[in-house]
Amino acid sequence: MLMFAVFCGLTMFDALLGLAAVVAIYALVMAVQTNCLQSWIAVGVAISLGVPAKGAVVLFHVLSALITVPFWAGNRATLTPTGLTKRICVTLFAAAVLIPIWLLPALIMGGPEYRKEVRWTQSAGQMVDSF
Repeated sequence: MLMFAVFCGLTMFDALLGLAAVVAIYALVMAVQTNCLQSWIAVGVAISLGVPAKGAVVLFHVLSALITVPFWAGNRATLTPTGLTKRICVTLFAAAVLIPIWLLPALIMGGPEYRKEVRWTQSAGQMVDSF
């Protein structure tokens, strides 16, 4: 916690994004160790919770860990490459199903300005303006 408190002020990430990424990585470690479908779905839930914070930026953090499972899991991973691919698809499907549950009502109720902000400024605009 001390290191998190020290480095939290030095980074540009929101607390919600950081929390979602940490929960997703923790669920991923549990999923790899137990090969439990609910843990893989929990990774997707954590991804979907990080999307309201900064958009799809949470995928940069979590997808890198998902893709590199064979390198860091070692012999703890009991999944074959095909099984891992299927579990990653389940994870991304869970996230894709949960995101519209909050996004669609927000886009409908927010009006045209809000839709423009969410679609362009929050996603593409942040990447372009940050450089």
